[in-house]
Order: sequence, then structure tokens, then C-alpha cells
Amino acid sequence: MQDDESPSNCYAKKMRKTQLRKRWADPSFVEQLNIPRDRMPVTSELHKLDLRGVPKLANGDPLWHFQVHSADASEIDFAFGDGCVGVYGSSVTKLNFEEFKFDRATSFLRSSFTDCQFDRARMRLNASDCEFVNCSFDLSTFAGGYSEYGFTRCAFTSCSFRSARWKGTYFKACTFVGCDLTQFQVIDSVVTSIKHRDCIAFTESIFTGGDVRTITEIA
Repeated sequence: MQDDESPSNCYAKKMRKTQLRKRWADPSFVEQLNIPRDRMPVTSELHKLDLRGVPKLANGDPLWHFQVHSADASEIDFAFGDGCVGVYGSSVTKLNFEEFKFDRATSFLRSSFTDCQFDRARMRLNASDCEFVNCSFDLSTFAGGYSEYGFTRCAFTSCSFRSARWKGTYFKACTFVGCDLTQFQVIDSVVTSIKHRDCIAFTESIFTGGDVRTITEIA
């Protein structure tokens, strides 16, 4: 969701982000984390975690092995971090990726995302056979590679994409139902097939440039 971007609030937010990132250099902070560092975590270890500002998630110390694999995860805060996020055959709820910078190796497969936040995230990922319900992508950006990154057989239900700007994004057999696409831009992208219903501000003018083939309104 969009918040107050006054100069004082922006400065306070910048200071908070800096502090959150710096704490990962403190060995005592890392040691107190209730997360295994020699294997992937299981469901019981994937709830109510504060990972704000985490650097190089799954690409470096201390969380080389962090993935959500055949598990349930909820209330994990990844805000202001960066790295590779892997979610496979899982159900995740209330994950916060505000201003997270996704590594190009990020992959979502056969998973459901409910009440998750991707506001202002910098996205480059592949998602297949996933469902996103009541998730927010407001002001997010997507930097694909013209058909190299994107969404295949994914469903978005009651999601918000207000003022998001996605470029080089691939869509194949995706659906949007009850979503808010106010000022959403999809630029220089490949759209093989999208179906939509009951969305706010869904018009074909959202899609500019690229290869847009089939957009169908569901009766």
C-alpha cells in the first residue's frame, strides 16, 4: 500500500532500512536466529520470522539454504532485503517482500500466496502454476528479458497492481479476477494468453509494445 512520502518520512524510512541491513553483519544477531543454516527449513521453522534487510538470501551467508519447499510459511518479513527466493509446492501466507530486490534465480512453482505484499519490490522471477490471492504489487517494478521471465498458468485473485510498472514480462495462460490494475503498465512484454473478469481499470491499453496475442474477458 502507498504511504506518506513526505521528506521527513522518507528520511526516517531510509535510516530504518540502513539499520536493518547493518544488523546482518553482527554475528550475535545471526546466531540468535531460529533458522537452520545447514539445510532447508521445515514448516515449524517458517513462521513469524524477522528477516528484514537480509542480504543475498539463498546466495550467501548466513542463509544459503533458505527455501520454502513442500511446506507452509506465514508471517515472514523480508522487507528491504535482496536475494533468491524459492517457493516450491508450498502454501505461504502474509509474507512481506516490501522493497525486496529479487535475484533472477527466484522461482515460484505449484504454490499459493495469500495476503502477501510485494509493494515497491524489484522483481525478476519465474512463476508457474501458482495462485496469488489478495496480494499487493503496488508500485512494484519487473525487469524481465523479453519472454525470459514471468508467469505461466498463474491466477491472480483480488490482487492490487496500482502504479506498478512491469517490463519484459512473460504471461502464458494467466487469469486476473477482481484485481485493481489502476495505472498498471506492462511494457515490451509477451502475452500469449490472459483472461480477466471483474477487474478495476483492466484495459488493453495497459499493454504497450511487445507481443500481445490473446486477452479475453471471462463471461
